Order: sequence, then structure tokens, then C-alpha cells
Amino acid sequence: GYCYYFKGKKVTGWNKIDGKKYYFGANGARKTGWYTIGNTSYYFNSQGVLQKSKKIDAALVKTMDKILKSGKITESTADSTALKKLFTYCTKKFKYQRVMGFKPTSGWEYTYAKQMLTTKRGSCYHDAAAFAFLAKRATGLPVRICIGTSNAFNQKNWQAHGWVEIKIGNTWYTYDTNANRYSSLRKGKWYQQKRSAMEGKVYKTQKTFNVLL
Repeated sequence: GYCYYFKGKKVTGWNKIDGKKYYFGANGARKTGWYTIGNTSYYFNSQGVLQKSKKIDAALVKTMDKILKSGKITESTADSTALKKLFTYCTKKFKYQRVMGFKPTSGWEYTYAKQMLTTKRGSCYHDAAAFAFLAKRATGLPVRICIGTSNAFNQKNWQAHGWVEIKIGNTWYTYDTNANRYSSLRKGKWYQQKRSAMEGKVYKTQKTFNVLL
């Protein structure tokens, strides 16, 4: 990583340079990617600049990292490989448990992700939250949880549903672990479908929640 010197001495810890925040390790190297300081995980871009984010509790990070480790997903794993592994993991490991009267109150996505990753049971909203956070943790790509309606389970019946969208390059793609597990439609094509081909035909988005770590 890059080192920064001030008056001939190597800078360590938090530092603000030209209005941007960086974190330098004990050896003076600028941190990039995910780094946990105290009980909080932070994300730094390739230049080491801290990205605006919400604080996330250490328990959720620890749970996610355990899953990534079991899947042999590291910083050097290609995004495409990591996403496929995590999509498969969520499809196989999670079971459906209906939740009545879902309301997206502030911070719901953190709670739902933690519940699903811990109990392995939950609604389509739990499914979406869990996969979204794992995907964000593993890749750092723009990830959002979508809430709206879908005909994923019955083409003639639009029902309340939650799914995930991830931006790769300039294109948003849909990911639906819940439909992948339970729907007999679309011949299993629920992984990485172009949003432009799905919106209005399979999904009708009402609200999106950007996943921040």
C-alpha cells in the first residue's frame, strides 16, 4: 500500500488529507478494501479513500466473514466467482418462513440479514437482505435490495416480493435466491439477469435500499 509522510515521519491511524479520510496501518501502509477498526468495518476504495457508509455491528460482519471463509472467498476472488458461490449458498442453506405485515422500517435490512444468516429461516425479504449483504461484503460492488411485486411464482398473479440488484460495470442485474429455490418458472433463470429485461415483466419495483457496510 501507499505510505504517507508528515515532517519526515510515517503517518499511522486515521488521517484526513485534502478533505478525504484514510487509515494507515502500523507499518504506514494505506488500507484499501474492507478493514475492521475496533468493532466497526470500513470500506476504502483502491486509492485508500474511506467510502461513505453506515456503521455495521461486528456480529454481522463476523457471521458474514465466516461464510466467506467457508466458501474460500477472499479479496482476490473474482466478483463473478464470489457472487455465484454466495447465490448457491443462499439458495441451498436458507428455508422459507413467512412474515406477516412486512414494513421496511429504518435499519430493517441489517436486522433481516442478521436473522437469516443466523437462523437460516425467513421471508423473501430476509433472503434478499442476506444475499445483498454477503454480495456487498465480498465484492464491494453497488448492491441494492428491491421491494415491490413479482409474478415469479405465478405469471398471472403479482404478489409482494423482495429481491436484489447488483451493478456490474454500467449495468444493473437482478438476483433472486428465493425464487431460485421455489419457483418452477423461467427454467431457473434467477441469477444475474439484466434488470432491463426483468423490470415490468417479472418485477415491479416500488422501493430500493442501497446496501451500505
